[in-house]
Amino acid sequence: MPEGAPLGVDPLVLLQFYGERANAPIWSSDDLAFSRAAALVARLENAQAEGLDPDDYAAVMVAWGTRDATPDAYAAAQLELMLSAATVRYISDLAFGRIDPSDVSEDLFDVPRHPDPVNLLWDAAVVSDVGAWLDGLAPAWPQYRALRRALARLRAMEPDDDVMLLPDGDSLKPGMDDPRVLVLRSRLAALGASAGDHQTSTLFDPELEAAVMDFQRRFGLDDDGIVGKHSRAMLNTTVAQRIRIVELNMERLRWLQEDLGNRYIWINIPAFELVVIEDGREALAMDVIVGRDYRSTPVFSGRMTYLEFNPYWNVPQKLAVEDILPKAQVDPGYLDSHGFKVYAGWDSDVAIDPATIDWNGLTESSFSYRLRQEPGEENALGRVKFMLPNEHSVYLHDTPHRELFSRAERAFSSGCVRLADPVDMALYLLDESGDWPRERLDEIWEEAVMTRVSLDRPIPVYFSYMTAWVDQDGLLQFRADVYERDAALDAVLNSY
Repeated sequence: MPEGAPLGVDPLVLLQFYGERANAPIWSSDDLAFSRAAALVARLENAQAEGLDPDDYAAVMVAWGTRDATPDAYAAAQLELMLSAATVRYISDLAFGRIDPSDVSEDLFDVPRHPDPVNLLWDAAVVSDVGAWLDGLAPAWPQYRALRRALARLRAMEPDDDVMLLPDGDSLKPGMDDPRVLVLRSRLAALGASAGDHQTSTLFDPELEAAVMDFQRRFGLDDDGIVGKHSRAMLNTTVAQRIRIVELNMERLRWLQEDLGNRYIWINIPAFELVVIEDGREALAMDVIVGRDYRSTPVFSGRMTYLEFNPYWNVPQKLAVEDILPKAQVDPGYLDSHGFKVYAGWDSDVAIDPATIDWNGLTESSFSYRLRQEPGEENALGRVKFMLPNEHSVYLHDTPHRELFSRAERAFSSGCVRLADPVDMALYLLDESGDWPRERLDEIWEEAVMTRVSLDRPIPVYFSYMTAWVDQDGLLQFRADVYERDAALDAVLNSY
């Protein structure tokens, strides 16, 4: 057998497989084997339908296209190896992802999965319908299939690279008469959005305003009808760029574990949204606030096991130094007025009067105190937090700052996730036994005493980062790349 293996597949895999078969070929032994090989190559040629790059498998396609009708033993063996290596490579890319998440960002904690390549090749040796077999190995998530269909529709669209982009400048507002309005109408039309019948008008009329607001709602923007920098950036995203965004998000779906469960919480960070899925249907949905770009919410999964009503907030050391200390230095009464207690250290229960501390003399290196905010209206965690023990110290919670939920882009937290409807979430999680009417929650909150309640049925929680997905109405949705992870993923994939 020729040495080496193409397409980045470990040669030992092929040596083991063919050793177990006494070097018998699987792609050229008879007419059925040959038809399997042809079907495999056809799938590789159409890899872009799965959001993959056909160039990754170009070597085997070239070898197949230039094969000799009566090859010598060496050439036949080489082609055999290339077809088997392509099988392993393609299935690994298709079912598990082309790269490991950690190659993109240290904040991605999806556990990489890998196939058993030898078993895959044994399956390939016996299947009669390679196409159906490969279809069954693709991710089974409904969202993946929906994105695959959306990708096909995007590829069928006319390229809009020749459509003028909306130039920089002052915001376009309803009532303005501006030559850029013509470009605005063209960009909306290129995205399949109605911009009215007055395509030659430079007036930003009410009909165009309605079209802009509809566009803004669909793309998660403030629907004020004003075309500022965020709306302009989304409008100027071309069809080719949207195709790539869909491909990137299909890759992210390949990283997921095989079974999310019948009941789970799904948080999409760029969408600033949480949904509870139960038996394949949406049981609850709400807006959320996620971490700022420099305190980003990580992508990982956990298991929510208990709730805390009237929670304490033990301020993390980093936040105590960076956020709380400067406020105490400006206002010596800040800690008292906001319900903070000061302790001698993280391992100490000795409370210290904040008035006895020289806050202005403290630095990051000399700050050794533990700050704890007591339950109450000022508490940063609000009235309830939802605990899923994890190494990132990330959890879900209420917030006293309800005004932030009126914003379309909601990256304001220090990494944890704030819920728009924490009461609905608490009742959903606790009401299975029928012992948790709203009145009982009100009584607990009125007592203002920290109360821990374990869940009878813990629930998985998945933190995801999806900048494109298909919603329940079948509409392809896009969101801004709030942590600039699309660009990072694209760069890694291009170097793969």
